[in-house]
Amino acid sequence: MNKREIEVIDRAVESAMAQIEREERIENVTEALEEVRLSFIELAESLRKCANEITEAFNEYEEDVEVWKDILEYEGLYQISNLGRVKSFFYDKVSGRIIKEQDNSKGYKFVHLKKNKIMTNLYIHRLVGASFLNNDEGYTELNHKDNNPANNEASNLEWCSRKYNCNYGDHNKKLSESIKRGYTNGRRPWNYGLKGYKLNRG
Repeated sequence: MNKREIEVIDRAVESAMAQIEREERIENVTEALEEVRLSFIELAESLRKCANEITEAFNEYEEDVEVWKDILEYEGLYQISNLGRVKSFFYDKVSGRIIKEQDNSKGYKFVHLKKNKIMTNLYIHRLVGASFLNNDEGYTELNHKDNNPANNEASNLEWCSRKYNCNYGDHNKKLSESIKRGYTNGRRPWNYGLKGYKLNRG
């Protein structure tokens, strides 16, 4: 074997070795990228878990702490809290004054709100729902989770459909008893004389 042939073989070996090194580097880079990808997945999962924990902690905090918001269309005049209390700012412009709620004889609480010399009756649970609960589905009724219409805390309310509301808990039993009491005795419906569509029972 002459010198030229040896040089050709050497170059071929060097080229093969370089190719092997390149492939090893690519493999190492691929493995490193896979490790990075897995690390990002773990990080994303950890962040998601932290976000959920923060949301839960905030919800618990909000349930324990009374939060006040202006009542829609009564801004600056009245506020509703997540615990179902209503403030009036007619006399105390700074701190406001808690106003007394009324009962519709079926346990549902409402308040008299005044604006432009017009008095309107509004249900507290609907005020809380409009101010503190998400209603992306566009539901028109609110359900009391514990079946207690006097418990108007935001955590006890949920927007729902008419069908869901009617079939929830012991609603049908109470409705049947209510009809028997109200109509067989010649009494007027529970919502007789109350103003406005916003006083609908839902």
